[in-house]
Amino acid sequence: MIKNSKTLFSTQEKSVLLSTIDQILNLLSQPQYSRDAVVKYEEVYDQMIDKLSKSKVEENQFLNNFLENVIRVRNEVGILNIDSKIKNNFLQRIDNYKETALNASPTLAIDKAKEITYLNDLVNNELKTLILQIPENNKLLQILSENLNNLKTFSKDLNIQKLVQMQIENIQKNSKETQSDLLNSISQSTNLLTTVKNIESLITEIKDNISRNLNSKSLSSLDAERFLGQLDKIVETNFDNIQEYLQKLNTLNNNIYDNVLLGTVFKNSLKKLNHQILEALNKSLLSRMSSEVSSLLNDNASVKELNDALRIQSNNLREINRSELKNWYEYSKSILDENIEIDQKIKDKLQLLNSKAILLIPQNSTAIRQELQFLIEQYREEHKKANVSEGLQNTLKKYGETEEQLLNVFGSNAQKVINTPFV
Repeated sequence: MIKNSKTLFSTQEKSVLLSTIDQILNLLSQPQYSRDAVVKYEEVYDQMIDKLSKSKVEENQFLNNFLENVIRVRNEVGILNIDSKIKNNFLQRIDNYKETALNASPTLAIDKAKEITYLNDLVNNELKTLILQIPENNKLLQILSENLNNLKTFSKDLNIQKLVQMQIENIQKNSKETQSDLLNSISQSTNLLTTVKNIESLITEIKDNISRNLNSKSLSSLDAERFLGQLDKIVETNFDNIQEYLQKLNTLNNNIYDNVLLGTVFKNSLKKLNHQILEALNKSLLSRMSSEVSSLLNDNASVKELNDALRIQSNNLREINRSELKNWYEYSKSILDENIEIDQKIKDKLQLLNSKAILLIPQNSTAIRQELQFLIEQYREEHKKANVSEGLQNTLKKYGETEEQLLNVFGSNAQKVINTPFV
């Protein structure tokens, strides 16, 4: 639906949404994944939609102004005393610009407003060329020659010079037999200057974008190097159609935007996860997990690294929460079985919590972290109210199993001291 939509999403929006969906499909392709992980990726997708929701007022205003200018230019072309074949040729190009402007997705600039500004310049160029109204072909040849010479000295960038030279050679191959041929070539040369200015501007924006996001640690060094390599390849390629450069550069910019935005969303999710880690069973034992997450948040981690960390650490924390909940269940069960003197309301609440916990603590349950953490907090509150003696707390027989499960998650080097309300 997203790929085939022509009006619902812009190119940049499609790029980001499809990449997000790709990350979700990558999760679903894993041999095992939890409902908790699926819920987390639902949150990531929702955040992406929220970030892409923006006002279209300015964009629509640019489009309306452009369409008004097209009407004006067409009217002025219509009253010119020029051969109808020449007029129709120029009007067809203007209609092509209009069709491009009406597309929801910008293909020739970073955003729709900039693309419309560029297309508006091309429309005005067509009118300026026709207004020349010079019947002598020699004079038109002179104008064409001057335009091409000016193009040769336009840029100091060697790659841009090479690009321009190739386009000049294409124009020079055009027929020069008729006035229509010459006017078309003059129009091409005028538009070439406008297009090259936009190409240079887009290249500068892409380089600045890469540098800015690299410095802010929103882009990994490897990704930055890869994007710069793609930029060089585009500029060095010989495209017959000058606008292909704009299209390729725009696609590259969308990919950079996609990468940075996805990275930002994953980092935000990891920040929330890190907060939950710090609130979990044992700060000493879980410090390594928190340190790993913090390292990713503070470094130039790639989207893949952030994505993998979110999936793995979410599942790790879920298993720790499940172990802690099992301890609370066993602890509360021992209190109820021993018929300890505590308020009946507390007993009733513990029975209710146990009835819920027993469904969540099995390894094959689909419990998500939020469900586990909610019950753990409820148990903690009731424990404070009950004020049970220290001796009775030691009746929690299954506590050693929790330590073993934690060590299975983090390895034999994990600290074996576990601080809980039970010891």
